Amino acid sequence: MQFWQFSLLLLLSQLANCIPQDEIFRLDWQTVQIGLPFNSIASGSNLISLTDKSILSIQDTKSGNVTYRYESELPLANSSQLLRLDDTNFVSSFNYGDEKGSRITFWSLNETALINKELDFDLQIVGLFQQSGKVYAVDSSGSVYSFDKYVPTLIKRADATTIITKAKTVETAQGHVIFLLEDSNGLVYYFSSGDEVSELQRFAGCDLDHLVFTKSISTYPVCLGGKAFEYSEDDQWLKEKKNGGLAGDLLQLSKKYPDLEAVDDQYYVVSANGNFSLYDLDVSTSPLVSFPKPADSIYHKFYVSDGGRTLNVLTVSDDRVVTLSANGETAWKRDESLAYIINAVVIDNLEPPSLTSDELQQEESSNVLSAYVSRLHHNFRRLFVNESEPLDFSRQFGLLKTLVVLTENGKIASFDTYLASNHLVKILDTKKNLQNLYKVDDKLLAIDEDLNFFDVDLDREKLTPVGSEFIGKHFRTVVDGDDFRVLQTSKSDLYTLLLSHGSLNGYHLGSDGSQSQTWRLPLGSHETILSFTGRSYDNFQVASNAVTLPDRRVIYKYLVPNLAVVTSYDNQLLSSTFRLVNVVTGQVYESFTKKTDNPSSIQVIFEENFILVSTQEKHSADTQITAIDLFESLTPDVKKTRDITSFSSLGNITVLPEYSLRTYIVPGLRLEKIALTSTKYNIATKQLIASTSTGSLVSIPKSLLDGRRPLEAPNKKDPQVSLLPYQAYIPLPDNLVLSHYRRLVSGNNKKMLLSIPTELESTSVIISIDTDVFVTVVRPSSSFDTLTGDFNKQILLLTMAALILAIYFTKPLAASKKLKDLWRSA
Repeated sequence: MQFWQFSLLLLLSQLANCIPQDEIFRLDWQTVQIGLPFNSIASGSNLISLTDKSILSIQDTKSGNVTYRYESELPLANSSQLLRLDDTNFVSSFNYGDEKGSRITFWSLNETALINKELDFDLQIVGLFQQSGKVYAVDSSGSVYSFDKYVPTLIKRADATTIITKAKTVETAQGHVIFLLEDSNGLVYYFSSGDEVSELQRFAGCDLDHLVFTKSISTYPVCLGGKAFEYSEDDQWLKEKKNGGLAGDLLQLSKKYPDLEAVDDQYYVVSANGNFSLYDLDVSTSPLVSFPKPADSIYHKFYVSDGGRTLNVLTVSDDRVVTLSANGETAWKRDESLAYIINAVVIDNLEPPSLTSDELQQEESSNVLSAYVSRLHHNFRRLFVNESEPLDFSRQFGLLKTLVVLTENGKIASFDTYLASNHLVKILDTKKNLQNLYKVDDKLLAIDEDLNFFDVDLDREKLTPVGSEFIGKHFRTVVDGDDFRVLQTSKSDLYTLLLSHGSLNGYHLGSDGSQSQTWRLPLGSHETILSFTGRSYDNFQVASNAVTLPDRRVIYKYLVPNLAVVTSYDNQLLSSTFRLVNVVTGQVYESFTKKTDNPSSIQVIFEENFILVSTQEKHSADTQITAIDLFESLTPDVKKTRDITSFSSLGNITVLPEYSLRTYIVPGLRLEKIALTSTKYNIATKQLIASTSTGSLVSIPKSLLDGRRPLEAPNKKDPQVSLLPYQAYIPLPDNLVLSHYRRLVSGNNKKMLLSIPTELESTSVIISIDTDVFVTVVRPSSSFDTLTGDFNKQILLLTMAALILAIYFTKPLAASKKLKDLWRSA
């Protein structure tokens, strides 16, 4: 190479794509949501709540930050309870849905391990109390347990004739504990426990919702707005109290304000005339604190602090905002709408070109040398001079994207995927019943339940109806009675599927707006359609149409277009069938059957030439993954479609696939949602991404889930020598856990896994959406197109300059040596 040629090559060189070291882990974050509280207590500086996401959460009362979350293994019923023991200890009773029993847990806030003891019960716990330093629990049969050092003792066996739904307790001045039980018919019974346990007696005063207690020399149960009672220690029964005193003051207050609630066994809160008012009848019959109550509240919980000077209120509004206020002043608020996401789209946020259109036009009109000098000067300024405008690598490489999500209550929120903090950009409350989000070019669209489209402008916080002409260019709708499907497509003539009235039908949508049914899939008498799955990209985006064998021969992938995998389930045979169906004609090219007793767990991925099926049995902790690889022929170098110049799904030529199938087991993990990595050109190897029941996000290389893995170790001449020998079990090492130390709360809403390509072919952005949003990146084929974050470009330039100088000075020496050698040989 001549010196001038090497110099010209240096001029031609572009800036190297590299990610600085300080960008590492910026694209790896998680939101922390808890859902809507239905029971809460305050303990010291901690606010402890049970939520509709089956989560026990601990929050800082000053900031609202979540410091701890515990997700129940089973869904929690709203009858689950919390009991504060002191500033550092509390007890919870988890009542599981569908009457599946309960669990009492003793917690400590000042120990490394929060859970001290867990006790399981066959029945639901309807009451949890502390009296005289001892914990009591009442189950739905009316049985009462006391706990001594976490050990339960039965002190009263059930003798109620119906199911007990509520319970309350109060301690008398002589140390007796009165238990009041309400059954499903609304009847209230009571008994006392002291030196001995009394018989169960009827209480005809009122139901437990209207019963509160005052304690002074004697114990006075008060039926709000009704009568006051006192407990006779000698006779062990409740009788009506005639005289006034503290009970009389409470009775009069409740008659004036029926909406009264007891707080902390000493205070009473009245909700009247649009205000919350705090009373301490031991001090005064006038309110200690009064302030306007929050509007649109669907839940509230009171606790008192500062010796009765502060009334704290935890409220949940109908727009799912959780707020803690003190004497009417907001301490903090959290929008828990983000725990109920139903749809999401990702918008690219690429950096504008560094060269303007005028600069590019000037380069094109200039001669080659001046154009290269101009480009070299531009790159030099970007590297060294223009420090005030540093390169935004996240935009340049497509790592910075905008995640837009839609919540159940119609809110639209946007997140930046690549920032060190403050990922949440904005929340827009649309006040509309939106169903879905779409991305069309640079537009963000939303659709409501009446199929009205809106253009969403998050910057101006505005929704604008979209015209029918624009909708017609980008969307088609197939309708059958009450069933419909909205398709985002620019095609004027297409074939599609619709699951309607339990059957799967094929439709042709014409360019004139017409719709006609073309076929219907026949099913067995006990068979129902679960889903249909198509490929997410066509053959133009497939990087290679064949698999190369070690001996350089190839087997051709089965890439026939217009195919979908239709999944059905036979509840009599307890088996699922997976049909490879031609969407245009309805012809079934191949079918596969798999036994399973849990059809709700079936997930299917169909991409390029392979099908992945994930299933889990009801009483198993394992997940089975079946990999089906489709080929035109399993014989090397045989291509059945070689002579087909123009393939048509309506033609007379049908090419059926040959396939290789293997089933794998992921031990000890239930994969709740699966997705496949996607890159810009689909050159990088694929990985299966899965969210698990343990709250982690894992990746499994597609090479491990290969349908051709040999059952025995191949010899060196075998075409399958490059494949790993088949092993049924695939244990996942720690380096395949993408969520690292994080625990992602799953909840019970719609789960989503998104894989978004970036400008780097090696890199894909992974977004997991459930109760939490988690964002990270994967590099299935390693970082083959990026440099490390600590790469030193100055050293590279100095090295190139040194090489140029070396060539410049050694060239005359080499020429002189060559001349001397010629003289010697002559």
